[in-house]
Formats: sequence, structure tokens, C-alpha cells
Amino acid sequence: EMLQEHPELYDQVEETVLFQDTLMPEVADGSVDVAVSFRNTHNWSGRWEGHSVDAYFQAVARVLRPGGIFGIVQHRAPEGTEHGEDGTIGYLTESFVIGRAEAAGLELAERSEMHANPRDTHDHPEGVWSLPPVMRGDSDPEAMRAIGESDRMTLTFRKPDATAVEDGTAAPDNTAAEATAAEATSEEAAP
Repeated sequence: EMLQEHPELYDQVEETVLFQDTLMPEVADGSVDVAVSFRNTHNWSGRWEGHSVDAYFQAVARVLRPGGIFGIVQHRAPEGTEHGEDGTIGYLTESFVIGRAEAAGLELAERSEMHANPRDTHDHPEGVWSLPPVMRGDSDPEAMRAIGESDRMTLTFRKPDATAVEDGTAAPDNTAAEATAAEATSEEAAP
């Protein structure tokens, strides 16, 4: 919707959906400036049979240009949570998400607490889906509304510049501006 309302800002945007069975073969290697995932990486993490979290992260890393940014907003589980790596409760630990992104060759560029919710106790009967906006299960609706939406991590990763990796120099640091743009897009896209 935003893309259509503001073509002067988004005339260069091409939307692509990442599916396990295709992993974006139509997108050329190194051709993407920014990729984003909003409250979705738990679906990559074994929640459904045949899904490989590593395959998803590798697909994103493949299409990013050197210096390209991958922004993630994901329901955050406390470290040590029983299902914090399998996606079955909708929450993932930050260390798991960061570890999978780094295994795909991406570097953590920045973290933000802009989507944090300290009222979220992370122990709901239907996982993250007990909370608004879904409100699944028999939980007290007023109690769930009082908590609000889930506690979330907001992370930006950068694909290293191949030259910097080869010679040990750092890539130009424009992380803050790119991360801010990714976070602004995240805020506008969230329901």
C-alpha cells in the first residue's frame, strides 16, 4: 500500500517473496540493496517440516550486494527458552537469529530496542499467537491486550564488502543511515 501511495519514494522497489521451495532463483546474486523480514523468521526455523533456517539466510545473503542490509524484526524469546530455536511458539532467541545470519556470512550491524515490550512474559499458552493481534486460545483477552503485542528484536545485518574481507579493511560505515531507513520501513509496515 505504501509503495503505491508514494511512488516518488519507492519507484525503485521490487517486492519478492521468499519461499522454501524456490529461495528466489529469479533474483540475481548480489543485486539487492535491502531485504527485510517482519515477524517471520520463526517460520524458517523448523516450524514446518522441510524448512531450513540456514537455507533462508543463505538465500538472502546470496542476493544482497556487498554492503547490502538485511533487517529483521522478530518475536524475541529470552535466552535459554525451551523452544527458542525451533519457531514452534513464534519466539526465537536473539543469539539463534544472529548465529544463523552470521553462519550465512552476514555481519551484525546494529540492534534496536524500538520494538521491545517488557510486559511480554513470553509464556503464553499459544505462544506469541495468544497476544494481539491474533489472540488465539483461551487466554484472558483483557490480560493479553494489557500486555500488547510481543516483545521483539530489531536487528540489521550487513553483507561484508568482498574487498574488505580479503584485505582486512573495513567497509565504508553508513550503517546508521541504512539501519534507520530499515527501521522506519519496519514501523510503517507493522500492523
